Amino acid sequence: MDDHDLLIRLDTKVDGLAAEIKTLRDDTLTRIANLEVTRVERDQFESFKKQLAHEIAKEHERARTDLNNIKAELVKTTDDFEKRFRNIERFMYIAIGVSAIIQIIGVPIILKLVL
Repeated sequence: MDDHDLLIRLDTKVDGLAAEIKTLRDDTLTRIANLEVTRVERDQFESFKKQLAHEIAKEHERARTDLNNIKAELVKTTDDFEKRFRNIERFMYIAIGVSAIIQIIGVPIILKLVL
C-alpha cells in the first residue's frame, strides 16, 4: 500500500507539472506572437532613426536661431541703456559745470549786492 500511495502522489505531481508546462508553453507562444506583430524591421528602424535625427537637428537649429535673436536683442537693449547712461552722464557734467560757474561768478555778485 505504501508503493500505491507513492504512485498516486507522483501521478498527481506529474499532472500538475504537465498543466504548468502547458500554461508556460501557451504563454510563451502568445508572447512570441505579440512580439512578431510588434517587431520593427531594421530598415524601418533606420528610417525612424534618420527622421528623428533630422527633427532633432531642425529643433537644434531653431533653438540656435532663437538664442541668436535673444542675444541680438540683449545687445540692442544694452546699447540703448549705455546710450541713455552716457546722456545722463553728459547732463550731470554740464550741471556740475554750470553749478561751478555759478559759484565762481555768483558769489562775488551776491557779496556786492548784500554789502
